[in-house]
Amino acid sequence: MKTTIFSLIIAIAVAVLSLFQFDRYQKFTYNTQSHFNELEKKVSTHLTDFTSDLSQLKEQEQDLLARTQHSSWKIAEAEYLVSLAATRLQTSRDVQSAIQLLTSAQEKIESLSDPNFLPIQEALSRDLTALKNVTLPNLEALWLSVSDMIAETDPLVPRNTTLEVQKKEQPANIPEPKEPDSWQQKLLKTLDYLKDLVKIRHYAKPIEPLLTEAQQTMVKEILRSLLEQIRFSILATEQKLYQQALQETKQWLMTYFENENAIVTQVQQQLDSMQDIQLRPELPEITSVSQFNAIR
Repeated sequence: MKTTIFSLIIAIAVAVLSLFQFDRYQKFTYNTQSHFNELEKKVSTHLTDFTSDLSQLKEQEQDLLARTQHSSWKIAEAEYLVSLAATRLQTSRDVQSAIQLLTSAQEKIESLSDPNFLPIQEALSRDLTALKNVTLPNLEALWLSVSDMIAETDPLVPRNTTLEVQKKEQPANIPEPKEPDSWQQKLLKTLDYLKDLVKIRHYAKPIEPLLTEAQQTMVKEILRSLLEQIRFSILATEQKLYQQALQETKQWLMTYFENENAIVTQVQQQLDSMQDIQLRPELPEITSVSQFNAIR
């Protein structure tokens, strides 16, 4: 009987202990699961934050790369425009095109808003100011003005003179030129020959006209040739030839035509006003080209 009771007590104790252990196991399992869920939640949150940060870093990297590439492209474009402006200025002396090209380059550099490119902006501003201060002659208007002189002097008649035509002797042996003469040299030689061919003597006393119609035509043709020489020098922008033709035309008018004539006076005044015109004024050098080499 005692043994049965003792066995029963032991069985009850084991059952109670098992129940207690099961309860602890359930609590441990619940706490572990709760802790695991909380840990998983924190990891998920951190992972989300990390992914967001990584995405922002990638966006910033792409934006920086795009800005760098965009900046490099604009710098390359501006450098090309400046080089093209310098070439236009040297080859064709096209000041207006050079100004437009430099202005476009300046706008591209300014759009970058980068203080590192400030020396280039300053150089471009100096170049633009120098080019805008260049005064170029209106060659077309000048050429038309000489054309008007030719038309105005056409009815002129040489004053009363005695003209003597001399035969110009040619040398027996004429050496062959090493190089063919240019049109300017041929024109000058022709005019020199005609001027040497015509000798005009002036007398203090009034005399009857002694020039034949052919002789008057020759004097007038030389005047026309001199004016044509001025036109050609304008087209070729040859300053030396231009100044020489002006002086010789003025001297020819003064020597062989009535200086009191209104047309002669007007043409002389026009020739005087043309004396100081520079057909090829000195152009400034574009210095901003060298600034692009400094930023490389």
